[in-house]
Amino acid sequence: GDCFVSMPQGSVLSQTYDLIKGASFSSTDGWDYWVRDEKNYEVSLKQENVNRDSFDELSDAELEILDGVLLEFGNMKNFDIVKYTHDHCAEWENPNGSSYPIKPETIFRTLGKNEDVVNGLVHHNNTQHQLDSVINQLR
Repeated sequence: GDCFVSMPQGSVLSQTYDLIKGASFSSTDGWDYWVRDEKNYEVSLKQENVNRDSFDELSDAELEILDGVLLEFGNMKNFDIVKYTHDHCAEWENPNGSSYPIKPETIFRTLGKNEDVVNGLVHHNNTQHQLDSVINQLR
């Protein structure tokens, strides 16, 4: 359960952004195990010699999405991504030096979903957040 926010440089996931900046609140097999923080808000894979079994918690569909994102955006420099976000991500609003939360329904609407679908997705999203909260309390 991460939170979408508009920040001056674009839309970001706030908890992921905190991890990139050096926060450490992930499990022993989470962010700190897999990701190496680099300079200029860049990251790289810490583990070497990984194979499909290494990513057993990700579905094939999720891996395909990650591959697609890397293919489309992987060669962009930081400020190319900023410009792209400002020009192409309708959910982003200029927070004037601060940050604004981006509601999931705003994202669904910018993706062209009708109101019935938006309401269903918001309900599903809320249910997922509640389940995540329960699971985190059990850990």
